Amino acid sequence: MPYTKYHDPWGTGAGGATPIVAAALDWIEGGIATAQADAEAAAADVAALDVAAGTILGYASTAVAQTIPDTTTDFTSQSVTVTVAADRLLRIDAMGTWAAIASVARTVLIREGSTVLSLWRGYDSASWERSYSLFVIVAPSAGSHTYKVSGNSSPTSDLYTTFPSRQIVVTDCGPA
Repeated sequence: MPYTKYHDPWGTGAGGATPIVAAALDWIEGGIATAQADAEAAAADVAALDVAAGTILGYASTAVAQTIPDTTTDFTSQSVTVTVAADRLLRIDAMGTWAAIASVARTVLIREGSTVLSLWRGYDSASWERSYSLFVIVAPSAGSHTYKVSGNSSPTSDLYTTFPSRQIVVTDCGPA
């Protein structure tokens, strides 16, 4: 039943209709206006949510064979260039597996250019595969940034090549 100024669902007035006084109409209209304002504020809150947080900005994954010498060497296919907005935090993860070799010291680095952002070291006295996993949180300037994974091994050793054995992932973590 549509709302009218004379709406009376209980039929208590003369002819089943009791007029609603102006003050009651004003109160009803005020409640509607408040509800509309609350709905608009909630919509603005949703629009202001940080939808970039948790977004993967870039990644690289490979299983290409590579021998790593005892000098710092960039890992093949382990470089990611991302465009960063102002005042953002990024998480850079690197993970992978070294092939089995005995008596070896290994280092893995996350770098931007020649700047080391994170470092992992491992030493194996027996011959087994060794996984590495490292990450770093950075607050870079706005613009383009290239992050890469590098490392060295003494003596020289190989990176594991079964399935995608090496990955680098850059994720937006939200406002700095």
